[in-house]
Amino acid sequence: MFTLSAWSQTPSPEPGVHDFIFVQQEPRPLNFEDVKRKIGYPVKAMKSGIEGKVFCRVLVDEQGHYLRHYITRAADPLLTEAVEAGVSQLMFTPALRDERPVKFWVNVPFSFNLKMDRSLARKSLRDASESPGWSFRSGRKARAELAAGLEWMKLQEYTHAIQQFSACIRRAPLKYSKKEAYAAGLSAFYHRAEAYSCQGKWRNALSSYSEVIGRIRTLPVQDEALRNLSLQAHAQRALVFVQMDEPLRAIDDCNWVLSSNCAVELQQKALNHRGLAYLRLGRHEEALGDILEALYLDPEMPLSYFCKALVLQSLGAGEAACESLQETLRRNPEGPLLSDAQSLMAQICQQLAER
Repeated sequence: MFTLSAWSQTPSPEPGVHDFIFVQQEPRPLNFEDVKRKIGYPVKAMKSGIEGKVFCRVLVDEQGHYLRHYITRAADPLLTEAVEAGVSQLMFTPALRDERPVKFWVNVPFSFNLKMDRSLARKSLRDASESPGWSFRSGRKARAELAAGLEWMKLQEYTHAIQQFSACIRRAPLKYSKKEAYAAGLSAFYHRAEAYSCQGKWRNALSSYSEVIGRIRTLPVQDEALRNLSLQAHAQRALVFVQMDEPLRAIDDCNWVLSSNCAVELQQKALNHRGLAYLRLGRHEEALGDILEALYLDPEMPLSYFCKALVLQSLGAGEAACESLQETLRRNPEGPLLSDAQSLMAQICQQLAER
C-alpha cells in the first residue's frame, strides 16, 4: 500500500465536501467488494422487495485511509443505515496531485438490487428468457423480453440489452391489433435507441428513435402514454442530431416537443437539447437563454448545469464554467453525465492553469 515515507509529513489541507480538487489520480477502493459483501442486503429490505442506491462521498487521507463520509443521496432508511454502518471499512489508494498524495473526497455509490451479484443477475435473466412459461403467448414473451432488456440496462450491459430489445421487436405484432404487445415493441425501439446512444452508435440510435416516432404517428388512436413516448423520442432524437452535427434538425425536434402540452421534465430536456443545438451553430445567446429557462423550470437538474458549463466554456468563461460543473456534481449525476462532468472539469482546470 502507498506510504508517505518518500514525502514530507506535512498534511495537505482538508477540502470541503463539495470542493473540486484537480488531481492526476483519484482514490481507488481496494476492498470495495469485500466491504459490500460485509454490508450485505438488509433482511427486512430484501423481504419487502426494497431496492435503491446510496451515494456517499468519502474523505480519503494521504495514506488512503477513510476519514469520514457524507451521504449525498439516501435511499430507503434500511439501505442507508446499512451503508452508514460499513462504509468506514473502505481502504483506498490515495489521490495524487503533482505526484504527491493529498486528501480527497471521492464518490462511492452502493447499489442494492435484489439481483446483487452481476453474474447471478445474468444467470437469472438467461434462465428466465429460456423458461417455457415465457413462451405461453407471444405478447407475454415480448413484454418479458422488454423487461429483461431493461434489467441489462441497469447493469450497463448495453449489448445484451440491445439483443433483448431486438428480440422483443421481432416478437411484437406489426399492427395495432394487440395493444399491449404492440406497445411493448414501441418501448423496445425506444430503449434500444437509448442503449445505442450509450454506446455512441448515433446512426443506430437515430433509426430506432425515428421508428418510434413514425409508428406512433400512423396509429389511428393515440392514448396519453403513446403520445408521451413519441415526445420523449423527439427530445432524445434531438440530442442524437446534435451529436451527429445536424443542429437544425435537432431544433425542429425540440420545437415540436415545446409546442406540445407536456410535462415540465420533458420541457426542460427539450430546452437543454435545443440549447446544445444553438451552441453548435455558434448562437451563444440563444443557447444560454434556453438553458437558463430550463434551470428556471427545475433548478435541481444536473443536466442543465452541465449544458450551461459547455456554453460558458465556449465563451471563454472558464471559472464560471467550473462553478456550473460544481453545481452539476453537487446534484449527483449518474452514468455518463458524471464522467463527462468530471472530464470537462479537469479539462477546464488544466486550461486555467496554463494561462
